[in-house]
Amino acid sequence: MNKKFHFLNHTSFLIEYDSYYLLLDPWPTESLSFDSWKTHPPCFIDSNILASFVNSSDDKSGIIISHGHDDHCDDSFLKKIKPTTPTFFPDYRSKGSLNRLKANNLNNILLLNSLKKRKFGPFEIYSFIISQHSEDDAV
Repeated sequence: MNKKFHFLNHTSFLIEYDSYYLLLDPWPTESLSFDSWKTHPPCFIDSNILASFVNSSDDKSGIIISHGHDDHCDDSFLKKIKPTTPTFFPDYRSKGSLNRLKANNLNNILLLNSLKKRKFGPFEIYSFIISQHSEDDAV
C-alpha cells in the first residue's frame, strides 16, 4: 500500500494512494489570483507537465476543487485537463463556481455532499458545507 502526500504550493497537494492520484485545489500556473496574488511558494512542477501527468494516468487521476476562488481553481490550468477527468466539487446552492468549471470544458464533474460518499479507486470523498459560516466554502 503506497501512500504519499506531495505538496505543490499554497493549498495544492497531489495525494498518491496505490497508483491513484487526487490533485487538490490546483494553482500551478503563474496566473494571478484576485488580480494581485501570486502563488507562494511557486509550484515546483511545471503546469504543462502536471497536466500531462493527469491526462495520461488512465483514469486513475482526479481533481478536487474545494471552492471557486482563483487560488483554488486555476482556469488556465484546468483548460489543459482532458474533459473526462473526474472532477469532484461540493454541491453548493449557488451554481456560479460549478458553471466556472463547466466553462473550462470539464464535463465529468461529480458533486459532493455529506450524505453521499463518492468512491474513486481507494478514496472515499465527501464534502461538508457549514452553512452557518459560509455557503460557498467546504471541507
